[in-house]
Amino acid sequence: MTFRTRGADTVTLDAERFIERFLGHVLPFRFVKIRHSGLMANGSAVLQRERARALLAARHPISRAADAPVRLVDAGWQQALEILTGLDLAVCRRCGRRTVVR
Repeated sequence: MTFRTRGADTVTLDAERFIERFLGHVLPFRFVKIRHSGLMANGSAVLQRERARALLAARHPISRAADAPVRLVDAGWQQALEILTGLDLAVCRRCGRRTVVR
């Protein structure tokens, strides 16, 4: 099989390799490809992301003492998760005791 690529180049593949590459673009049964919608839609991507950030900030305010602010960029992933969700991974959900790290 010989075909032209996006540029002016041509590629020649045997039938098995061509089918393998072609079927790599086919979605599994009951999957639907969604384009041009959601936060990343071209028409309003910047506006939608700004609005989402504002809504998230209003929903999860970060309450810290003024003398010890913690930025999410500087925090580790466990601390960032605790700031955003209030979930402390070091505390057992069943008994409420802190986990022991050895």
